[in-house]
Amino acid sequence: MEKRTKKSVLITDIDNTLFDWFEIWCATFKTLLHKTSEISGIPLKQLISEIRPIHQKHGTAEYAFVLEEIPSLLDKYGTAKGINHALNEAIHAARSNRMNHLKLYKGVYDTLSTLRN
Repeated sequence: MEKRTKKSVLITDIDNTLFDWFEIWCATFKTLLHKTSEISGIPLKQLISEIRPIHQKHGTAEYAFVLEEIPSLLDKYGTAKGINHALNEAIHAARSNRMNHLKLYKGVYDTLSTLRN
């Protein structure tokens, strides 16, 4: 039987301590928004006006299922599944862009490695 080591520390990212949250969110959201407009043909201004109440309803701009609640996308594609299928390229472009912007602040990796050891 494999012996497990006891974990005694949990490190979380609070208030941009490990990486720049806003830069990552902004890069991801802008890509999602522009690709969604491009694919769907729905103007950016309309998408933005429909997204704002969704963010307010959920109390966060990080709501992962925002596309599934946009009225004009529901009208165009019918269901959450239809939206996700039609906008798969936009979703993947946003995720890829997030990974391209996800960079730890200088010194964070070394500090975490030292703590781990």
